[in-house]
Amino acid sequence: MSIFNFVLPRLLAPTNEGHFKPVLSGIRFGGSLHILPHGSFTYSRRRVPLSGSKGRAVALAQAKYETRYKDPTFIVDINEKTSGPKEASIWSWDKETVRALTGSPSTRVIPEPLARKPMKNGARIVRALQGFDGEIWLDDECIASRWWALEPDTQEWERFLAGARSSTWPVDENGYPLSIERPETSDPVWDKGLFWVTPDWRSRLSSLSPLQVAATCLLVAAAPVSCQGAGYLNLQSKINALDTELIELRAASEPWLQLRRRALADAQYAANLSELGDPASIVFALMDLSDVLAEDQASLERVEYIDGELRTTVRGGIGQNVVSLVSTLEQSASWNGVRYDPNSRQIIGQVQTQSDLSTSETAGVAP
Repeated sequence: MSIFNFVLPRLLAPTNEGHFKPVLSGIRFGGSLHILPHGSFTYSRRRVPLSGSKGRAVALAQAKYETRYKDPTFIVDINEKTSGPKEASIWSWDKETVRALTGSPSTRVIPEPLARKPMKNGARIVRALQGFDGEIWLDDECIASRWWALEPDTQEWERFLAGARSSTWPVDENGYPLSIERPETSDPVWDKGLFWVTPDWRSRLSSLSPLQVAATCLLVAAAPVSCQGAGYLNLQSKINALDTELIELRAASEPWLQLRRRALADAQYAANLSELGDPASIVFALMDLSDVLAEDQASLERVEYIDGELRTTVRGGIGQNVVSLVSTLEQSASWNGVRYDPNSRQIIGQVQTQSDLSTSETAGVAP
């Protein structure tokens, strides 16, 4: 990056001819920013259980797990000024999209809504680079937004309000959701506070001015931190980084932990069945039962083996055929002592093991 680009960068917007034109000039460290128009990025909003860097780590882990991009980049923003449950705004895009748009995948970019000057409170409809953006702002935060290809009329605006109302929606003095009149369509006002870009893109671009940064640099130069203090700050920074990584790993590994718990439950169930000493007998018994239930259009819902008895819960009614069903199972070679419990809808009985079958067959053979 040249020194000229470092000191005199600008905000660039794409044109219909496929080029970029400057829409904002001024001093901003970090190089020029190219605006990503609608269709080049995705936006989502989700509740997070924590605030600060930990909340951003949770939101980032979920976004990485759900993203459809092969090589994604994220910006995660949490408004720390609001009380109650926090909500994270997440913008994401693919580096291949950046390469196709700017010619290089490493070009610094920013989604179009983030490049515009934020509002304190209120509503606006802005002419976007492509289409129109409708936004509702509350306490320096955009709590609802929508994009239209064509300029929305009053009816479209009312539909947007109806679908956007949530727990964070502004209310009147009686506590009812506030109905906001359609604002006049306006041209975009680009944010002159786009001054610094965090290296890892985990937070929104801050609104520090060059004067504020210069004053901070003078204070740091006038009051150097001691070695011990610097060591403590470095250690605390490492601890915070490890804590953030741990939260991110937990969120990312939760689906695999659920699969592991399910596999352990299945293994325990198989272990309980193996106590019979002859799993093949259970298979034969269940096959006989399934054949009988199929005639009544019923099916098995659950199978348990408790205290030497096979308990099978039946899905669907078996009607007047209970006696016939029990009698049929008693005549099979796999069941013994069959009964039906109408309260639990369970067919209960003892399973004939292969050793029992061999003994009965041997007893029936004449010497």
